[in-house]
Amino acid sequence: MARVFLADCQPLFNEALEALITRDGTNEVVGQASAVPQIVASVPQLKPDLFVLDAGLALSSRPTLVETILAELPDTKVILLAQDTDIDLLLHAIRAGAVGVVGKKSGTQTVLRAVQAVLDGEGVVPRAMLPQLFRRLLDMGDRATDAPLNRLSPREREVLALLGRGWSNAQIGRELYISPHTVRTHVQNILQKLEMHSKLEAATFAMQHELATRRPSATEVGRQPWIVYGYMRTSEAVSSAPGLRFGLYVLLVVYTLMTVATVYVLRRLARRPLPVAPQEHDVVEEKVT
Repeated sequence: MARVFLADCQPLFNEALEALITRDGTNEVVGQASAVPQIVASVPQLKPDLFVLDAGLALSSRPTLVETILAELPDTKVILLAQDTDIDLLLHAIRAGAVGVVGKKSGTQTVLRAVQAVLDGEGVVPRAMLPQLFRRLLDMGDRATDAPLNRLSPREREVLALLGRGWSNAQIGRELYISPHTVRTHVQNILQKLEMHSKLEAATFAMQHELATRRPSATEVGRQPWIVYGYMRTSEAVSSAPGLRFGLYVLLVVYTLMTVATVYVLRRLARRPLPVAPQEHDVVEEKVT
């Protein structure tokens, strides 16, 4: 036998519904209330299996009463009773965590069947509202698919992330191993797809969506030659470490001097006359003499 709590702004409706549930004998009414504070106080004490709440009480606050109840009792179920049901109220109830919405005008027997259906693990939605619900859910899915970032290619997302760091086209080109002209083309595409008018607006968008703080994923790294990517990471480390940069400069100078010395030695060797081997007829003439 499930434990049911009733909460409607009209106490007479609570009493009528309690009488109906009691007469049915399948479930037990453990309490009723007509105000939000009474309902909240009853949650930890009674721990019902099901709350039957008036929609006006359940959805008027922020966070909603439904969310407050489910935060305290995650395993309990909530069904809402609405004077007038519409698609917006239904979606609001579903987002809050309710598993059913029933119109009060549908009658107490319908409410009783809905209570039992929810306790049996089903969801309850007015049948006449199902086409509207499906259309709205499809529209929501299309809007989610058409989110601004989904309009961009993977490379454009990389460029946008680097714009969020305040990088110039030249810096972005060195980072991604592409020319500044290609970067400029990507930036123009980004502004067009996001319906923006300046790089500053795009950079602000990237920071708001925390793109500038993201590191490239393994997939993104895999698209670049690993040697090039490793060089770019090394160059960033060098630019951020003055001591290391000085050491590399010294090595460069030493290498240059060694190269110059090698070239000098080779040129000196090239200027020396090569020893000439004695010709055979010269030797013959000496013997004759």
